[in-house]
Amino acid sequence: LAWIGQQTQPWALMLCFNAPHWPYDPPPQHLHSFQLNGRNVFQTPLPFYQALVQAMDTEIGRLLNGLGADRANTNIVLTSDNGSPGYLLQQLAPQSHGKGTLYEGGVRVPLLISGPSVINPGRTCGELIHLVDLFPTCLDLCGANQQGGIDGVSALPLLEDRIAPIRTSIYNEQEGS
Repeated sequence: LAWIGQQTQPWALMLCFNAPHWPYDPPPQHLHSFQLNGRNVFQTPLPFYQALVQAMDTEIGRLLNGLGADRANTNIVLTSDNGSPGYLLQQLAPQSHGKGTLYEGGVRVPLLISGPSVINPGRTCGELIHLVDLFPTCLDLCGANQQGGIDGVSALPLLEDRIAPIRTSIYNEQEGS
């Protein structure tokens, strides 16, 4: 937030959270509402995982609130690199598949985009997008000239609700498949 406040030109920020990811080190108590004292992360990992998700949510909320009036002019992309850990799935219903699978919750993860570049906000889009598509999409959002050799296809047409689909298939390789 301090860095954002110092910017006098248009800016881009990539903020990557490691959590929730093993090892489930307890986040600071003021960022979540779970009672973790006296619990063993190896015996009951779910509350630690949930506390990490809530802590991340708290910090994302702090960032969005900290943007103030500039939030209306800011495009925000939120996604995950992969799904939930398989050993927690029984406790994370309705998911039945997770990390390391080709199913919902494995390679297909949430992607949320908001901001002034999104036409008809609040809608859902079931089109195929790959994480490599985010780079050319961000270049388009910045008005940058795209050179050849970029792995990915800009999803800007989807944001502008004008053309679909940008892809007809996505190749993904999973260990053991």
